[in-house]
Amino acid sequence: LTSLKIKVFIPMLVALIAVVVFISQLLQAVGLYEKFVWIVQEKGVLTLILSGRDEFARLVLDGFQLMASTFNYFFGIGTSGISEIYSVKYKAEIDPIDIFVVFGMVGLIVCAVSLVAMNIEAFRKIRTPHFFAPAIVAVNLVFLVLIFVSGHILYSGMLGMLWGMLNSLAFIHRTQEDINHA
Repeated sequence: LTSLKIKVFIPMLVALIAVVVFISQLLQAVGLYEKFVWIVQEKGVLTLILSGRDEFARLVLDGFQLMASTFNYFFGIGTSGISEIYSVKYKAEIDPIDIFVVFGMVGLIVCAVSLVAMNIEAFRKIRTPHFFAPAIVAVNLVFLVLIFVSGHILYSGMLGMLWGMLNSLAFIHRTQEDINHA
């Protein structure tokens, strides 16, 4: 370890420990700690992390399997298709599952290929003087986690446009003439 790494990581580690202790003390003070322990014991860690969305996902996938044909596995059944089975809650709120049910494997593959292409381009530029690359990589990593945990990222019309515009910044190429005039 270098002295710089020690100077950076030790304060970060101390801060992380302090935050964990503070949050656990706060949860105990307001009585939520026992509820979290009960959820983990009764339903599992996955239910705690996904806030019960794993149960929604199971319902949606069970409904999809009941009515889906081979064609539907490839191209989905659409929002109206799943709403015929579940009139109240017809989304899993986990983006890959929602996209699979609505758009099928084709839609899921298109989304996955798009995400990979955007991330590859941003990662390739991270070691160049490209101004936006680190921010794009950071936002993409956060969104990739949120896609599975909270949903409504890929399936959001407003956020999808903004995220696409942010990722398009990775494809901007500055010429030497632009750099000289800056």
